[in-house]
Amino acid sequence: MGLGFKFETVDIGKKVETATLNTALENAASEVGLRLAVKPRFQLGYALGSVRETKELEGWDYLLRGTVIPAFKIAVTAQNEHDRFYVTRGMSFGIAKDETVKQYLDAVSRHLSD
Repeated sequence: MGLGFKFETVDIGKKVETATLNTALENAASEVGLRLAVKPRFQLGYALGSVRETKELEGWDYLLRGTVIPAFKIAVTAQNEHDRFYVTRGMSFGIAKDETVKQYLDAVSRHLSD
């Protein structure tokens, strides 16, 4: 992978609700031995007039890591239904090998088909 980063789109193949996707992502992490932290991601802005800060939920970041080192990040948008999510890895996101990501995605697939 080198020192850059890798950004990949994962097509689910069908629409799934947020709760279903969240459960699949969590269970898959546990299955393949990765630790998971979920963090909301907000879009910050400003409204003119009273010049107040605005904050809108943009999605969630699922930060996966091995025992010590970050592995990769999953990004999910703030929608009620999802047909894709995004995997990012590299310097500040994690250093997982292709094999680790594939094992995780295989586990996600199994959990979404249950």
